[in-house]
Amino acid sequence: MLTFFQSKAKKSEDKINTLISQSLKYLENQQVILQLITQKQWAFQCQLSHSQNALEKNAILRCYALFAETLLQCIQTPQNINEYIKNYYESSDYCPVGSDDNHAYTLFDEINNTLLKVGLTAFVFSFVTLPFSMPIGLIVLGISLAVMLPTAFYALVETIPNQTKIKKEEKALFTELYSCLNSENVTNSPELEVRVDQPATA
Repeated sequence: MLTFFQSKAKKSEDKINTLISQSLKYLENQQVILQLITQKQWAFQCQLSHSQNALEKNAILRCYALFAETLLQCIQTPQNINEYIKNYYESSDYCPVGSDDNHAYTLFDEINNTLLKVGLTAFVFSFVTLPFSMPIGLIVLGISLAVMLPTAFYALVETIPNQTKIKKEEKALFTELYSCLNSENVTNSPELEVRVDQPATA
């Protein structure tokens, strides 16, 4: 799905910064988590400043808002931290946003992933078609390979490594957040389960 093209209300960067400021007040004596949150905040702001595409910028803003909301939810209701983190990664507003140009999630990444899925679907369809019509099946097979090979290469070389690195950075942030909340004797705090799954490309 091309989430960049979804029609959703635009998020206000000022409102996002207000949410993050609220979170920082709760953690004002925890230097490590403050630094991690500030780095993530800078990553979003950096990508927003570099983005020249309105759809791309809106997608980054939605993810920025999602991060700010999730962060505050975890702090205010720490016993539900696993659920909030799970919802964060499963949200249609989530996209991996890194701290430099090599880890920016762009419209091209979104299109590449969609083309890869289309190529894989056509590849499977070609084998279904071959027994009934060899010429059509071979044509579809050729088209699917022409689409699938370059998009798969880009996903394996660029998209997946970048997304994996970003999610590991986020895991470190959420793990440190849990430790800080737990150190404050938060009651009924569950064991943190932050998974860094390989990004799906099919």
